[in-house]
Amino acid sequence: MKKNRLLAALLVFVMLLCLFSGCSSSGKEEETKQEPEQAADAKTSEEEPADDAAKTEPEADGKVYKLKIAYNPPELTPDTCTETCVAYSLRDYLNEKAPGRFEIEIYPSAQLGTFDEMLAGASDGSIEMSIVNIGTLASVDQSLNVWQIPGSIASIEECNALLASEEGKATFANIESNMGIMMVAGFTSGPRHFTNNVRELKTPEDMKGIVFRVMQNNLYVKMVESMGAIATPMSSSELYSALQNKVVEGQENPIASIINDITYEVQKYLTLDGHVYSIPICVVNTAWFNTLSEDLQQIFLDGIEVAREDVIKFIDKQESEGLEFLKEKGMTVYEPTEEELEQWHEAVYNGVIDYVYEQVGEEQVNDFLAMIESYRQSA
Repeated sequence: MKKNRLLAALLVFVMLLCLFSGCSSSGKEEETKQEPEQAADAKTSEEEPADDAAKTEPEADGKVYKLKIAYNPPELTPDTCTETCVAYSLRDYLNEKAPGRFEIEIYPSAQLGTFDEMLAGASDGSIEMSIVNIGTLASVDQSLNVWQIPGSIASIEECNALLASEEGKATFANIESNMGIMMVAGFTSGPRHFTNNVRELKTPEDMKGIVFRVMQNNLYVKMVESMGAIATPMSSSELYSALQNKVVEGQENPIASIINDITYEVQKYLTLDGHVYSIPICVVNTAWFNTLSEDLQQIFLDGIEVAREDVIKFIDKQESEGLEFLKEKGMTVYEPTEEELEQWHEAVYNGVIDYVYEQVGEEQVNDFLAMIESYRQSA
């Protein structure tokens, strides 16, 4: 009896042992089955941040492009100098939109040479970008003298609109291909006026005998000489000292440049005759531009457009406030009557138009004048 009970108890113990062993094995199998899923989840969790980082990191080849910007006037500030306004605006835009991709160096005060030398630098690639007067370009490509026909352009707004038009840009095609440069932006710094230290100029006859500094362009020489004055071509970087040392007695420039170049310190009389519009041109070495990737090319051109818009606003402010500044600095300002202004414009036009026709050709001059007329009719 006892033996039977012992066997029954042993049998129960064995059954319970098997039962517990099966449960334990089932739990391990379930745990084993779950491990790959958990590992996969953990792996996915670790990889996701890496994927996000890859998505947000900008694509870049890491190359840094050197960009030297050269111009003649003193650096001053963007609020006082036309060219500095352009250079700083472009620099800030490029640094914001393409951080670390451009190494920008700004050279004001003719540090890299005269207008002619800066144009040559942009042509041979030793300077990536120069800001030069259109008179400098016209000394190389005579056809650009159409932009300098006195009395042809009526206002700042008209001049800027013509420069930005496709027809206006097309006038620069010859010099671009011949010199390996791009005219990326053009704008006017305002109408040019005569100043001098001899006497107040009310009519063109008052110009006789006065020695004027003019740009290194024969058109300006012809214009001044046609009114009985004496023309002395020289770089704007030499202007201040020439006036100070009485090498010349007068000059002609827009209000913004008279302030930029501090000409008011060495000139007494200013006549608001507005004989022609001053046009700075931003030229870029074409080969350098072509080394930029397409995205950087577009960023650069967008930056140039922003700079052009900024400088137009600056010039508008200078025209309205700069005149009062010059009066406060002691300049005697004469504003011609409508009749006198007509005399001025007729005198300067007649003084150069034959020369322009001779140098440029009748067809091109007439096409340019027609472009102006077309703009006025559509405006």
